[in-house]
Amino acid sequence: MNSLDAGDSLKHKFLALIVGKKSRLLVVLGIVGMSLIMLSSIIPTGAKNNPSVGSSDQFSQEYVTQLEERMTNLVGQVQGVGRCEVMVTAETGVECV
Repeated sequence: MNSLDAGDSLKHKFLALIVGKKSRLLVVLGIVGMSLIMLSSIIPTGAKNNPSVGSSDQFSQEYVTQLEERMTNLVGQVQGVGRCEVMVTAETGVECV
């Protein structure tokens, strides 16, 4: 009988939580939130095409060249540095996370 009394007391405590207006609102908001999360995983999202992906290699190469020139000028202005060359290596590509 002890286990039945414990089950009944838990049931009464749970019902007391749901009866309050604020608690009812929290329970409804929680259910709505979980429903939205489940719905977002069910509905497929279309993959958006990025038009700049094809030209990213050309853009990155231009950027690297400009960066090399700027760094060469900057390092060349340091006192005591003679003729200098700078090489920049960039990691390029699309990364899907």
